[in-house]
Amino acid sequence: MLSANCEFFRSAFHGPFIESKKTTFPIPDTTFEALRCVVLFLHTDMVEMERSSAVEVAALARFLGLSWLQTHSEAYAANSISVTNCASLLISAERKNFPDLRKLCIEFAAKNTKNVRKAAEFRTLSAETMCEIVEAQ
Repeated sequence: MLSANCEFFRSAFHGPFIESKKTTFPIPDTTFEALRCVVLFLHTDMVEMERSSAVEVAALARFLGLSWLQTHSEAYAANSISVTNCASLLISAERKNFPDLRKLCIEFAAKNTKNVRKAAEFRTLSAETMCEIVEAQ
């Protein structure tokens, strides 16, 4: 089923690669929740994801070439920005290289600095990111 709906898996499992001969296939740099969401999507065309894993799902979808799921996951993350998760989403967007989401988080943080800075993750933002938030105010 994975091979039928995803070119990445089709190439890996049925191509000349060494992975096609193995019974397990490692998926690097992802979470169980992101992998669960992608497998469910490939099997059912349904998307079920937690807000906290939307960036991870988008990154895995990008890695696997699932552009619709990537776009959907990025939009879900962008629409879920709040004072409680802005800093953690910003960190994830930076770590996973989602510049549009990063920009939205910076703009949100600039407008809501008083409340966003209460989150523990806010203190772990880089000096560069902090400067961008201040400049966006």
